[in-house]
Amino acid sequence: MEQKEFIKKIIPAFSQEYVERLLLLYPEAYKENPEAFPLANLKGLDIYLVKTDQRILTSNFFVILNLGTGIIHDVWELPNSYYSDFKHFSESHDFISFVLNKEFGIKNIYLVSNFVDNYLIGAWGDTSVEEYIDTQKEWLGYMAREKLLTDARKFIGHINLPSSYYAKDAFKYAYSDLDFEPIIKMVNDSDFEYAINESLAAYDHSLYLAATATAGTAMETLIKRILELENSPVSENETTELGELTGRLRKTEVINRRDKRRIMLAADFRNLASHANKGRVIRQDTKLIYQEIFNLALNYFEK
Repeated sequence: MEQKEFIKKIIPAFSQEYVERLLLLYPEAYKENPEAFPLANLKGLDIYLVKTDQRILTSNFFVILNLGTGIIHDVWELPNSYYSDFKHFSESHDFISFVLNKEFGIKNIYLVSNFVDNYLIGAWGDTSVEEYIDTQKEWLGYMAREKLLTDARKFIGHINLPSSYYAKDAFKYAYSDLDFEPIIKMVNDSDFEYAINESLAAYDHSLYLAATATAGTAMETLIKRILELENSPVSENETTELGELTGRLRKTEVINRRDKRRIMLAADFRNLASHANKGRVIRQDTKLIYQEIFNLALNYFEK
């Protein structure tokens, strides 16, 4: 069987074992913040299969899951030029993470494992994938439980600390699948960074109303920063209401009509958040505003 086809079957089986244990052990935590348990939603994970030199890494194949959009990539063979860096790492997993970051810019790596190696090198002969999965069900369940416990400890570690404990650098730890670090560097504004970090810290603590409100503040601050760079600064006695600020952006031709509609839609979600039910609705509202902040910053600062 083609290696990629094997991955398409084994990873969902692994995910299923994870979900079964998740619903037994942490149903409330999963309901409150599903992003804390990535393996439960394969649409939020990209999958890489990396072929390596067994003489160096003791395995021929590693599977890597990272936060993404559900893409299963073609098999990638690790170039020989990278192996000279292996001596700087004590673990193969850390080395693989380093290589993927350097080669593809991947930062949000969730799992690196060689558990697919035996089947892919032919150690199971003509055994079908289905038979293999059935035979390895107990082992898959054990690995799923260990990963679940690790994810749960990370989540509990977040919520047991006040937001202010790590809000200053929340963008480094948050569950959002958007990487805000380059955006923060591009904007280069302390008020914007503060608002983003406060919002992400609240988001990670499942405080979605607070996260949505501060995300809206971050959006306002971003627009003010752009207007300042366009020589149209907002004075202290002028309104900072998103509708007015967005109108000024449109007049300076920084955004087009479609961009304006999208920003105003995000503003509407922010305003309506206080009337929404707790949970998924407000979580999605916050993520929509994050996406618009991300888009606006990239479109302007990457010109």
